[in-house]
Amino acid sequence: MLKIENLQVHYDKVQVIHDVSLEVNEGEIVTLIGSNGAGKTTLLRTISGIKRASGGSITFMGEPIHQMTSHKIVEMGIGHVPEGRHVFPDMSVYENLQMGAFRRKDSQAAIKKDLEHIFDLFPRLKERSQQMAGTMSGGEQQMLAIGRAIMAKPKLFLFDEPSLGIAPIIVAEIFKMIKKMNEEGSTILLVEQNANAALKISDRAYILETGKIGLEGQSSDLLNDDRVRKIYLGF
Repeated sequence: MLKIENLQVHYDKVQVIHDVSLEVNEGEIVTLIGSNGAGKTTLLRTISGIKRASGGSITFMGEPIHQMTSHKIVEMGIGHVPEGRHVFPDMSVYENLQMGAFRRKDSQAAIKKDLEHIFDLFPRLKERSQQMAGTMSGGEQQMLAIGRAIMAKPKLFLFDEPSLGIAPIIVAEIFKMIKKMNEEGSTILLVEQNANAALKISDRAYILETGKIGLEGQSSDLLNDDRVRKIYLGF
């Protein structure tokens, strides 16, 4: 579904992504782990067109997208849940979810059905549907950011640090929802510093080290890799 080949990304004259190649197959959860500053967020921003690649290629569903604008990439079927959530704070939960469907061309009935599905996934959002998004907790805002992405009906989800700054009990709930989304057919590329949790729910994983892929493999194998356990899992 997604294929990245020899990707290079610069900020001014500083290269932050060095010839990265990876792929995500339809129906997979693929996780990307690495330390702070490794380039994980930059990689997702480049896939979704927020940051421009300076070399290499990104192909989605057989089409090159590395020169496309962000809104075209969204229309092709990539949904990005960014680090820090970035909900619309002065709009209600309901209004935020409706914004996720802004570019959809299908019927209002289909949009309403998807909204009900999100309320089933996240009952807390239904309870707070008229509450201003900016007044909710970090965990609730993360649920809303995920729900807003679902409303766009993407083929591929990019999740950037969904557990960042969230209470452990809510983190467990969000990872459970990500796994459920995958079981219902969603394909997911997950960037996450909680390597243990990410490896447990994913099929395959890549480890990004200062802008380069240092290791890749089946998630179950990396969970038992001594180097991964020592550096990223803390045991």
